[in-house]
Amino acid sequence: IMALTSGYVLGHNLRLYIGAVGVGHADSCSISYDVDTKELSDKDVDPGSTSPSAVALTLGKKRCTLTSSGFVVESADGITPSTGGYSTLLGDLHAGTAIAWKYTTGVAGDTSISGSGYITKFSSNGDDGSEAKYSIEVKSNGTITVGTVS
Repeated sequence: IMALTSGYVLGHNLRLYIGAVGVGHADSCSISYDVDTKELSDKDVDPGSTSPSAVALTLGKKRCTLTSSGFVVESADGITPSTGGYSTLLGDLHAGTAIAWKYTTGVAGDTSISGSGYITKFSSNGDDGSEAKYSIEVKSNGTITVGTVS
C-alpha cells in the first residue's frame, strides 16, 4: 500500500504515530484496513440458473486496527522518540482519551493513512533476562484518510 518512491519500502521506515510523534522504541507496527460487506443476492442476480453462483456485494463501514510494540522506557515526558510514551499510552487507554493516529514512512511521496481513534489494548511483559516490552492496539473512530506525504 505504500508508494514505491525509491524501491521496496523497508519495514524499519514504517511507523505508527500518535499525534505528530512516532511511538518510540517500537520494533514492530501493523495496520489492518477493513470494509464490511453485505451480500444482496436475490432471485434477479442470476435468473434462470439451476445453480446460482453470482453474488452482489454492497460495501459498508470502514475501520482500521493498528498495532505497535516496542521496548518499555519509563518516563513522564509523554510520547517522544526518546521515551516511547509507555506511561502516556497507558494513560490514554485508562482515561479513554481520543487520539489522532497516522501510519506512514514519513517520506515525501509515500502513502499516509490517518484518522482518529482510541487505544483499546495495552499489554506489557517482562521476561527474565530480557528488556521489558509493551504492545498497543488502536481502533479507528470516524473518517479514515488515505493521502500522500508532502
